[in-house]
Amino acid sequence: MPLVQTTAPTNTVVSLAEAKEHCRVVATDTTHDTLLARLIVAASEMIEARTGLKLTARTYRLDMDGFPSGDIELPVYPVNSVASVIYSDSENSSVTMTEDAGSPVGDYWVNTSGVEPYIRAVAGAWPATYLDKPNSVQVTMNAGYSDPSDCPEDLRAAVLVKVKEMFDNGGETIEGTSAEAAINSVEYLVAPHRRYNA
Repeated sequence: MPLVQTTAPTNTVVSLAEAKEHCRVVATDTTHDTLLARLIVAASEMIEARTGLKLTARTYRLDMDGFPSGDIELPVYPVNSVASVIYSDSENSSVTMTEDAGSPVGDYWVNTSGVEPYIRAVAGAWPATYLDKPNSVQVTMNAGYSDPSDCPEDLRAAVLVKVKEMFDNGGETIEGTSAEAAINSVEYLVAPHRRYNA
């Protein structure tokens, strides 16, 4: 089930100013701005890979070779909304399904709560798709925290800890010290938010 990012984030979960303060860089010193901006992105991507969540808002498309036998499990969280569910029917025609809003009755329900969001067919089963057609089902969703202030503080702190670790230790080998404290801090901070399959 390929997950394709269709729009990129427009912001970061921590600001450059916050990263500079955490790394003890004077606010007026712009010498390290480019490096710190890259480290913010790298640290955020590491936290996202470790947890399965998305720290900033963007759009994803989930491509599937047909519907599953049960719920469609969405591989990221938080999911703010499902923009569309489109499939190729048995005649290879494109069909856009509708979310159930009570009246009129739609085709699917969306559960965005918790770390395992999913979509469920109202009829109890999904329709047939065009036989053997790759990516015959496409689900587009809006995921991630729209505002950095909505992101849990422990996750923002984990990004800052990782940024400082990478800023202070530019190479892979750290001589005369240990990165264990920083690594453990990040693990403790992100653990409550980790998906079981992340």
